[in-house]
Amino acid sequence: MVKLILIEDDPGVRDYFKSVVNRMGHELLTAVDGPSGVKLVAEQHADVIMSDLNMPGEPNGMGLVRKIRELRPETPLIVVSGYPTKERLDECKALGIEDFLTKPFEMTFFSSVITRLLAKHPRSE
Repeated sequence: MVKLILIEDDPGVRDYFKSVVNRMGHELLTAVDGPSGVKLVAEQHADVIMSDLNMPGEPNGMGLVRKIRELRPETPLIVVSGYPTKERLDECKALGIEDFLTKPFEMTFFSSVITRLLAKHPRSE
């Protein structure tokens, strides 16, 4: 089973991701803010990590993305945002971010992103 981590403060978005990930037959671990997200990423191995940019707590935004990259540089990271800017997209690319999802998005698009990342980055067990 593939394990994904989602760092997202919106309960509706977390539920949506959980539904999609469960339909794909994978496991989803969640954190509700930057600090709990950093703790989860540090303590749990995941095959893919997803994080919203607009999060409560510190670190948040690009600080959170940088901390995730520091902790798990080898793990594919998807950044999710309802308000992407060219500056943020450029920062993400410079950090080697695999994908950037703009809210709202369709379940089939999200599923295809996960499937592509997993094919590109085989699991190491």
